[in-house]
Amino acid sequence: MNKRTESISLLSILCFLLLSILLYTVNAQIDSSTQVEIFAPESRPYNLTYGEWTAKWWQWAVSIPLDKSPFDDPTGERCGISQQDPNIWFLAGTSGGDAVRTCQIPAGKAVMFTVINVRCDYLVDKVSKTESDLRNCAKDDQDTVNVVNATIDGRAINNLNSFRFQSPLFDIILPPNNIAGVPQGSTQAVSDGWFVILKPLPVGEHQIKSYGAIIDPTGSGEINFATSTTFNIIVK
Repeated sequence: MNKRTESISLLSILCFLLLSILLYTVNAQIDSSTQVEIFAPESRPYNLTYGEWTAKWWQWAVSIPLDKSPFDDPTGERCGISQQDPNIWFLAGTSGGDAVRTCQIPAGKAVMFTVINVRCDYLVDKVSKTESDLRNCAKDDQDTVNVVNATIDGRAINNLNSFRFQSPLFDIILPPNNIAGVPQGSTQAVSDGWFVILKPLPVGEHQIKSYGAIIDPTGSGEINFATSTTFNIIVK
């Protein structure tokens, strides 16, 4: 999700929020019966911090042209595009709105997904001139997020707020027809937001749901935004 400049109507957002409340069991906790484990926020999955993995997630995401982008994928048919990391399979969110996707993932790979996040870079954010500017840009955006939910196989992730991470400064290459809608080129970026890395899932079917939103209940704010994804995962 890039820096957002367009508003979504308050009524649509509130309806979206009400739907999300029905879909998620807030404060439930994943237990051992689900056979699903999450890398702890302070851990180093495959020798990298969560923040470092968020940079790799974005490098993957922006490298894919818009006409093949998994962000703009209503079914999951693009789930396997550019999945080159030997350890982690990346799942894309949406650029706003909801999507239900079916995705086949090879056994033995960890799975990384986002609830809501933002990337600030020098090509898109013309006012940012320093790393500090990029960090403030990303932080200020995500500080306005006021709804985050995620479930794995029907059980919500406990303490989801501890899964907010800011990346180190990282390099990106934007191809022609990129998701940012800017001329191709290379630049540097910082990401901020909520990410979860699941340890390799057991063979079989699983479901991941996530929902994140920026909602101004007064209707007077400049930004209202929501993103919701459901992944029906098949591990083989």
